[in-house]
Amino acid sequence: MGLGLSIATEMHSEPPLAHDPKRRHATKTATDRAVEAIESAEKIFAEEMGATLDLGPAAKMALIATITAAIQAAVAEEGQQLTWVL
Repeated sequence: MGLGLSIATEMHSEPPLAHDPKRRHATKTATDRAVEAIESAEKIFAEEMGATLDLGPAAKMALIATITAAIQAAVAEEGQQLTWVL
């Protein structure tokens, strides 16, 4: 007389992430997510500032480019400072 418990002997799991190219490339890294967040913030900020300042599409794009350049410069500077620490 059994207890009515069964143990599954077959596992239907997917291969580890590192060995599955479809899933590995679909997974975003923290850096990917940070880049997406920064890009979204740039666009939102430019849209809000554009609306506030009544900017046209070309001026909004110029604002996005300026914001992007400032962020990239700040990231590069921080990276350089971190290099000195290491």
